[in-house]
Amino acid sequence: MPNDAAGARQYVDRIQAEISEEARSRRERSQTLVVQERDINEAWTRLAPGVALAARDAVTPGEEKANSEHLLGCVDELSLLNVDAPEGTRPGVRQLKSATRKLTRWYLRYLADQINAFNHFLVNLLWSTEKRIARLEDDARTAEILAGFVDPLPDAEPGLAGAVVDQLARCDGVVTVMSCGNGQIVSALVRAGITAHGIDESVEAIAAGVNEGLDLRVTTATEHLGRIADGSLAAVVLTGFAERR
Repeated sequence: MPNDAAGARQYVDRIQAEISEEARSRRERSQTLVVQERDINEAWTRLAPGVALAARDAVTPGEEKANSEHLLGCVDELSLLNVDAPEGTRPGVRQLKSATRKLTRWYLRYLADQINAFNHFLVNLLWSTEKRIARLEDDARTAEILAGFVDPLPDAEPGLAGAVVDQLARCDGVVTVMSCGNGQIVSALVRAGITAHGIDESVEAIAAGVNEGLDLRVTTATEHLGRIADGSLAAVVLTGFAERR
């Protein structure tokens, strides 16, 4: 065995390639091995640590990713249908099974090829979906980390609140102020006789306004607009909304 790292790596790769080739050759010579390997894979899928891990309430992102990749790998391996059932070794039974397999092979192979083709594309779709979800999760975690470096947005100044009131002075209906903060704009609208409420994703941001009796709610813009009827708002004020997106 070579002493240098590169030579050792080549040696290991060669041995692994020889083992893989020998395993493939034995599978081709004995369908019994194929069925037994499939049974082992099915048992491992049910009993593997990764499956047990998924049942636990708390897992780390790394463990969850490894578990997901393990399950998709099992789906990939088990998605291939094999129509060559084992013949067995008992006298008479073996010959009967061999004859039956030959008689049904053509029809079963025709069906299996169609199912295997479908499974192939389905597994590829699952892998693609897994990768897309992983990227979205990574992006979400990045956004959370970056949010910690951004200073909180300042609440609306009295001048801005007054400008909003001037624009909506003739507004007849309900006004929603999104990303309302402590409710400076909502307060100015209410004092001007306009029905208004505010929404914000931060409980701490609206605390002062709620203590003053303002109608401020903790929710997202999407959730809030999804709960109200079409045409029920006279105006929507987006203050600090664009900066937070």
